[in-house]
Amino acid sequence: MPPTRAEKRIAGGFKPLHAGKVHLFCRGCGRKQSNMERAEYDPSAAAIVDILCPKCSVGTKDPEVFYYDLQGKDIDAARWKKDPASMPGGE
Repeated sequence: MPPTRAEKRIAGGFKPLHAGKVHLFCRGCGRKQSNMERAEYDPSAAAIVDILCPKCSVGTKDPEVFYYDLQGKDIDAARWKKDPASMPGGE
């Protein structure tokens, strides 16, 4: 199945991903940052972290974080934390 418009919006425009890094995507303004430090709690299958940037998160309390693979497909973080072996790239 071809990627959806949302998947293309999330996954497009990044530099090649380096080992041990993630790309950041702000769903508020669309800002993208390539090859940022991976947080210890990020799922290992995650290539893109969707979170509000500092400007877009002003006035919000604990914004939700979403994880995607390199194609922009959603990674179910709750399922990942329960059973890492069940997810792509699981350990």
